Amino acid sequence: MTVDRICGLLVILFLIGVAGAPPAQAEDPWHATKSEAAQLPRFCWGQLMSDEFSGPEYWILDCGPFMNHYCLGLLKIVRANKTIGNLDQKKYYLRNARIDTETTLKDMQPYPSCSIREHAEKTLQQIDALQRAFGK
Repeated sequence: MTVDRICGLLVILFLIGVAGAPPAQAEDPWHATKSEAAQLPRFCWGQLMSDEFSGPEYWILDCGPFMNHYCLGLLKIVRANKTIGNLDQKKYYLRNARIDTETTLKDMQPYPSCSIREHAEKTLQQIDALQRAFGK
């Protein structure tokens, strides 16, 4: 067997594996897979991962009671970024990430020293850029 033929077979096997692979998305929209969590800030791990992340560094503690929306919005951005070939799905994730982020910014207003305010504002800018690129 020639090198070209071996390379061709390896490419075919790789493509079959990629096409037949199950999606990396968690079944539960409220929880992140480990690969998704690796792309999220540490302060989201307590909410979106298992009980092993229970320390204060894994939670948003100084911004009010409704900050659970923010990490869900960040997870939706991660999922939008890995959605390929389904523009409607990508737009869906981005629309909902915007809603979650805007809700977070509104709900943190009574907490002027909120530690994630700048992060959330930058996230909204990121969503704006993605929505301009892919359409609202």
